[in-house]
Amino acid sequence: MNADKKDDPFQYMILKKEMILSAISQTSTLQKAWNILLENIPEIEDKIRFNTFKVYARILVKFSEAIDKKESEIEKVRQDLEFLKKLSQNHEESESVPKRFRGWGVQMNNGYYRLFKKINGKVRWIYIGKQWNQSAAGEKISRFRLDNFV
Repeated sequence: MNADKKDDPFQYMILKKEMILSAISQTSTLQKAWNILLENIPEIEDKIRFNTFKVYARILVKFSEAIDKKESEIEKVRQDLEFLKKLSQNHEESESVPKRFRGWGVQMNNGYYRLFKKINGKVRWIYIGKQWNQSAAGEKISRFRLDNFV
């Protein structure tokens, strides 16, 4: 093996992958991409011959497409994992919320907690907020009783 050709051409192309892919995407032929690369990376001519570049460039493009596809799949899995973590946290929070509180039913509706109770044949609602808070619920029940029964 020649001492000047110690570097593997494909490994060299992987190291310069971004520049090579950019040159290929800017042009319509591999010859034009090669000319752009000769201007931008003068040492490429010492590392790779044009015929080798033509073969490996096609492989590099396919290789890059496969990596991009896998990275997008990985990103989707990461997003799904984050969604499941948030869902799990919301589920844990909802488990700490009682179903009934001081004779009132507790319900989550459109992201808000509210209390409900049938009084004199009509269902009455007391809105608590986005997070369950027992002291706030107790205060609102007391205020509701004062407003409606005094």
